[in-house]
Amino acid sequence: MTPGVHLEYNLVAEARNSAFEVAEELAGSLVYLDSVFAETARDAWGIRQLMGLGAVNVCSLENSTSQDIERAAILSDGPLEKVVVFTGRMLHECRLEILRLLTSSPAIRFCTIFTTVSEETHASLAPQDLRLYPFETFREDLNDRVGSMSKEGHQCNISVKSCPLPFHPISSRVFTIPSSPEVREKVREATNIFRSPFYKDMDSVLKNGLEEDVPEGLLYIARSLAEMCGNLSWKVNIFAQGVVSKVVAGEMASLLMENRTNKRPEANVSVVFIDRSLDLVTPLCHTDTLMDKMLHCSSNEPGRQQESLRTFGNGLPMEELGGGCLAQPSDNQALKWFELICSSATRDAALRIRKELKQSLLEKRVPSAISSKLGSISVSEIIDLKRELEGCGEVKPCESAALLQFVDTISCGMDEELTHAWDAMLTIERAILHLSLNKPETVAQCLCEVMQKLSQDGEDVPSLLSVEDASRLTAAAYLLTSMKAGHPTGFAGQEQAVTDAFAGLLSRRGTDEGAAMERAASLLGRLKEAASVTCSLNRQMRVPPPGPNPFNPLLCQIVGALGSNGDSPSDPTFVPGTIGGILASGLGHFGLSQRKPKVGDSEMVVLFVLGGISPLEIKLVKETVSKLVPDRNVLLG
Repeated sequence: MTPGVHLEYNLVAEARNSAFEVAEELAGSLVYLDSVFAETARDAWGIRQLMGLGAVNVCSLENSTSQDIERAAILSDGPLEKVVVFTGRMLHECRLEILRLLTSSPAIRFCTIFTTVSEETHASLAPQDLRLYPFETFREDLNDRVGSMSKEGHQCNISVKSCPLPFHPISSRVFTIPSSPEVREKVREATNIFRSPFYKDMDSVLKNGLEEDVPEGLLYIARSLAEMCGNLSWKVNIFAQGVVSKVVAGEMASLLMENRTNKRPEANVSVVFIDRSLDLVTPLCHTDTLMDKMLHCSSNEPGRQQESLRTFGNGLPMEELGGGCLAQPSDNQALKWFELICSSATRDAALRIRKELKQSLLEKRVPSAISSKLGSISVSEIIDLKRELEGCGEVKPCESAALLQFVDTISCGMDEELTHAWDAMLTIERAILHLSLNKPETVAQCLCEVMQKLSQDGEDVPSLLSVEDASRLTAAAYLLTSMKAGHPTGFAGQEQAVTDAFAGLLSRRGTDEGAAMERAASLLGRLKEAASVTCSLNRQMRVPPPGPNPFNPLLCQIVGALGSNGDSPSDPTFVPGTIGGILASGLGHFGLSQRKPKVGDSEMVVLFVLGGISPLEIKLVKETVSKLVPDRNVLLG
């Protein structure tokens, strides 16, 4: 890395550039996106960019009809014969939808299918009849089916290719790997602390490696990250922190070694895989940002509440974090707004959006009759400014779509009742975390008092503080006190009191008394199991126990160590994938050793958490980078 030079890396910009690789196929075509790929395309390319590269229109693959072709033909200069399909699923999973599309109109003569799942991954995960030359086999099968189902032997020239967008940028520094529901469930199966086979015989896996085949979900992650690094021309050193991470890192290192090219790398990158199970506390906590507030509120709406341990150990599903139409990639300003609501409290975000509304009105020369007070803002003021902008005849709806949608988000987040409940929840959460770290013997009593208050009848009890919140706070306290002690300590002999308090809360909220006690006992039992694995894994990885308040998440610890020159036993383990890496990792006794790479050697670091990351981690990592290592690019996945 050149001293004094720091260029910020932008994943959204890199994703946009990849769209030009499919420009030839897009020109004059009708584009279809399936629902999985739409999650990726909306934040990476956007409909506006697809059409800017020549697409006639963009439609849903799942809802395709013959009328799509007819409408597109009106929009184009001549007969429309070409369609392009983008899918984020395995080819066999969307075969029927593609077949329905191709047989819906005899006008279709050319079809290009792009899938984010590579041919190598299909060869490993697809049904047996598609594993040999998967793309060509699928193309031939589709051709035969179209010919047999179409009238007069209609033929279509079909081609199948890998999509040049193997990652989903949520913001400039955060991304996910797009996957189908089937693959996503396999990843969860392999990483979940209760179901993963790796945690059942942890010592053996760490010492001898995996004796059986690597689970399909983990192979998918390794291949996808390897493809992402190849597409972005990264020279990669790979590191692992955890049992599952060691397996994925080894697979990715092998893939990169097999697929080495002479292409000149554009950046030196350290990719660090981290087991979510090393830190289960942080995903259970919140931060005072608008994004976290909105996600938490939506999860507590009637009919959408989830039992905390259904997703416990998986973190927050990142597909819920996407900006979607809020952050259309063709609008650079909208991307900044999206990052604003991910890192700022509701009031600060509202003040910024108000400024943008007034600036937009000023640019359109629309006089505003709404006065503002410095430092204060209200929902009515935001809504009135929005109405002025919407009622302006000089403003086209598409020009201000992102801004108006951000206004709606801000308005919802400023609701007084919701804000009161949110502030109360944050206060209680901070108190629980403080007691867990500094006075663990008193945290059980505090939890019981909170649950007793929640059990009280009356409209004054904040609706946001739900049964879900109670179980989440219980889990955070149990895990944090256990991590501090280094073993599952529970609640220092007060488990029964916490169980009774939680069961009482469930009973007052409509659960049968017997079922309530059973569920409460189950919660404590599963927490003991989770704490046992977490404490054991932290010992194996030599991660120091949490110190006094405030709690410092594992990701922030790794980021904070990037500027350190010394070695620490808790540093992520280097996983060799090249001859140089093998020499560095373990041939010193033959006199062939090289200095073992460190995470901080690279100008860019990718922290990829196997099990999901949370809004709190996104915010805290950003703050840690700005404070301790401002010269580094740190990406989260």
